[in-house]
Amino acid sequence: MSEPLAIPEAEPRLRQLLDDSAVSGGRVSPAEVLDVFQAFAGEAVACTTDSVLFEWGVFAFTGQPLIHVSFVRQFRVDEPSEDDPELWQVHCELLHEPTEPFSRIGGSHLWSDQFQRGANDRSEGLKNFFDRVEASAGFVEASNLADWRLEVWADNPE
Repeated sequence: MSEPLAIPEAEPRLRQLLDDSAVSGGRVSPAEVLDVFQAFAGEAVACTTDSVLFEWGVFAFTGQPLIHVSFVRQFRVDEPSEDDPELWQVHCELLHEPTEPFSRIGGSHLWSDQFQRGANDRSEGLKNFFDRVEASAGFVEASNLADWRLEVWADNPE
């Protein structure tokens, strides 16, 4: 078993997984991104707690309304350092022009915390979480659309 990633290595690792699977930069599908993000969520990172967030909706963060379908992995450490703040997030976000059907379903979010421990282990809990993501109204509607733009970044949301 390999050593857990340091938190600053998490975003480059996600980018590498996206590149390795030919899911990067250009136009991508939600299913392709979900597959890669699910693999990324299963990799060990040196942190105290680790959660995954899936959220969707139409937002105007940049002044222009866009559909945002976001996968976020959040890391927390009990004893932060300069390199590893207490809270860190790696974002993998799909963006698309708004559509009437997507606008009708509104927005929502789902945290993996309630799935963290499956009946047998964390990987089973994450599988249950991602099964719920795939069945969500936001993911189902997003899967009906083509020409998504992908953005990946990391930040300290504190």
